[in-house]
Amino acid sequence: MTRARPRRRWGPWLAWPLVVAALVALEFLLLGDRITADVALVLAAPGDPARVEAPVAAPLPSLPEVPVPAVGGPVRAVDLRILPGCTSGGRCLVRVQVLVDAGSTGTVSWVVQAHDLCTGQVQTVGTGTAALPTGADRIDAVIAVSVPAAAATALTASTTAPAPAAGPSLRVSAAERCGS
Repeated sequence: MTRARPRRRWGPWLAWPLVVAALVALEFLLLGDRITADVALVLAAPGDPARVEAPVAAPLPSLPEVPVPAVGGPVRAVDLRILPGCTSGGRCLVRVQVLVDAGSTGTVSWVVQAHDLCTGQVQTVGTGTAALPTGADRIDAVIAVSVPAAAATALTASTTAPAPAAGPSLRVSAAERCGS
């Protein structure tokens, strides 16, 4: 008796290359013009995108030096925050915060100035005065200021009473540059 040789099965593992080849052929048949156009576009692009020179942006102007000390008398600190939506040439809301020694009494007065970082011009854009509540160690005020139109602007806040003190300058926008 002879034994029958088992029949080889061509399972699905051998069919996948045929399916892939059929899909690639179908893709070229349906999208051939688009593929050719995309390849031509890629080949026409510059060789090294890192070597394409980007335009050089104007340097970021430095913030102004404020000639008033950071602290003085009972004033421990002055802080200015520009609230969202502020632009040069528009009306802005800013928060002025003045920290004072505990137990201080009287009033606190401040001034907000706009510095044109390109020309050096300084303009007072807001002032305020507030009485210190009993036992308070700070004054917080939100005021509206009109920021003059300029290529690059910074705002500063400083106190005039009970003693002179100033906070750091803040740019109205980090994107502003001189000569742009």
